[in-house]
Amino acid sequence: MPTYILTQADLVKTAARRWKEMNFYLEGPERKKIHQQLLKAKTAEEVDSIIGNKEWTTFYCHNCNAQHLKVVAQVGQEWDYETRTCNLCLDCVRSIHATLLAASAGQEEATEDINRGHGPDEVQKPALSETNPQDSP
Repeated sequence: MPTYILTQADLVKTAARRWKEMNFYLEGPERKKIHQQLLKAKTAEEVDSIIGNKEWTTFYCHNCNAQHLKVVAQVGQEWDYETRTCNLCLDCVRSIHATLLAASAGQEEATEDINRGHGPDEVQKPALSETNPQDSP
């Protein structure tokens, strides 16, 4: 599974193709007009104006949920709606890098915080009364 560094410029360059693929079901001249405008767009601001929002020209971090990022590391399968893909901001990549370095140096305690709650024995299960009040004693 490759890792890609994706930028806002990549989103601008691919906006017309992505819009056409996602809106294949639209009919009529409006679809063609929007597609042609997107083909001519050179900046994120132009794409945003054509589409009507910034969702097509910015990223968010799947780990910390930081919004409106202009660059991310995309890890996993090449993105599609049915793939396992994760976009990570620079801060999260740095944190993961530091934790991996500490773990490889034998500093197990460094990984405790990042792994807390993610192990199979650490999943918090609700009390019986929280799942179904009728089951309470």
